[in-house]
Amino acid sequence: MLLEGVKLMILGMSIVFLFLSLQILLMMLVARLTRGIAAKELEQIQAEKTARAQKAKKSKQAAGAPVAIIAAAVKTYEEEVY
Repeated sequence: MLLEGVKLMILGMSIVFLFLSLQILLMMLVARLTRGIAAKELEQIQAEKTARAQKAKKSKQAAGAPVAIIAAAVKTYEEEVY
């Protein structure tokens, strides 16, 4: 009776091991088949990041001008008042 339980356990563990091995192999196959698509997506993401960085740089430069004007106005006011 105990020997039959051990045989059943080994059979069950073997089936699970084979199933998981097959699943890993299929995932690797899908990764290889979609490698080109993934590369294109990564290029698009990189292009979006650079575009966003350039846009942020331009907005910082544009935002810097009003700050400089306000600082100059405050300095002029302080010189006149004090």
